[in-house]
Amino acid sequence: MRARRSRVENRRRYSLAADSLAQRDFLDDHGGSLTTSARREVAGRLRSDSLLARELVFTDNQILDGAVMLALGPQRLTSLVARPGRDGPEAPITIVGREASLSASLLAMFLSEGDFLRRFELSSLNLPLEARLAVEERMAQVPCRRLLDLVATSSVPKAVGRLLAEHGEVPEGVVAPLVDAWEAWLAVEQAAAVRMVQWTVKGNFEASLSASPPASLAHELRTSEGRCLLDRVVAAAHQRTEVRRLAAPLRQAGGEQQQDSELICAWHEWVYQRAIAWGQECHFVGEPPAQLLRARQGQRLYAEAQSRLPDVNLSDKVVGVLADMPDEEFRHTLYRVRDPLRAWWDTSDVASLRQAVEVLDSETASGSEPWRSALSGLELTVVAMSGSVGATVAGPVVGALVGVGEVALTRAVKSAAASWQRRAQVVYHRGG
Repeated sequence: MRARRSRVENRRRYSLAADSLAQRDFLDDHGGSLTTSARREVAGRLRSDSLLARELVFTDNQILDGAVMLALGPQRLTSLVARPGRDGPEAPITIVGREASLSASLLAMFLSEGDFLRRFELSSLNLPLEARLAVEERMAQVPCRRLLDLVATSSVPKAVGRLLAEHGEVPEGVVAPLVDAWEAWLAVEQAAAVRMVQWTVKGNFEASLSASPPASLAHELRTSEGRCLLDRVVAAAHQRTEVRRLAAPLRQAGGEQQQDSELICAWHEWVYQRAIAWGQECHFVGEPPAQLLRARQGQRLYAEAQSRLPDVNLSDKVVGVLADMPDEEFRHTLYRVRDPLRAWWDTSDVASLRQAVEVLDSETASGSEPWRSALSGLELTVVAMSGSVGATVAGPVVGALVGVGEVALTRAVKSAAASWQRRAQVVYHRGG
């Protein structure tokens, strides 16, 4: 049973880096826009994921409230990761939505079960945090009926945009690009350029919660207020917006209460994101947040986060090479190594992945283009923890750690990483 699920996970990839809040942080770090360097980094990340997995999975929230995804646009995203298909290039993208379409999912993002719109921070707004929170407060006072009336006579993106401008007091210069981006994504879905699947995280949250029980986190909390907050967060289950609302007073209190609040929110986010990955039978790519890693509970998650699958990451140099590669050449590259890549996707066999590396190595070494000569030095880091195998692959295997325990292997990997400096990256995660 475990082997079968591992193969499924290796065919589908879900990354924490695509979370809407992470996208906003990434964009803010680049001055609020997709600069040339930011586009290159995004392209490299997406293409390396596309190389390592048959299918890339995103949630509707990551698309519709993802500042990077909206700024990049559906046409550019699909062309970046497209592969050769029978009827032309095909993008290996699946969007998991709370409704059966992106339009209905966008509407559901704002509608609540009560009389007024849902309270949540719209990360896709290109505004400072304080301004986004102010918009959240104003939009939460708008009756749901008002949005439904507007949708009856216009598209969902235009209806939401109008409310953002009129009630949220968002400048037109911010609203207009957001509405255009939503419309573009809806058009791509209607053209069947991406696959849409309806699903909710609710059913898998309990399973993820049981894997990281709140009782073990309670011992890490320093205040009675923090322990009370933990009980309320557990009761809120998968409702992320409600969890952030509950945690806000302690976060604003400062001191140990703030530390407890941040630790609880980090734990809940980890459980939530893992529930999505498990529910979609995806390879979960990410590591526990920094707040968790500083606690014993986080250290346990850190050890837990070693996947049953061999963990693979391309070196910085190769990610950059993939980012700079023309779209058509990237598709040709995937076609040249299609057989070993399919074997890797289907079996999680590192030997198949190594074969793909060797094919790329032999076919690109004599090329004249700059990206070809760089690609000839393709490096992979493969790490399988808990008594399995870890190896660094650069064409031929240049190092291996076999059959050692978790602690010893962690030390060995850190030592190897230090000596290789930035030539190899080690990423820890758990697929289930």
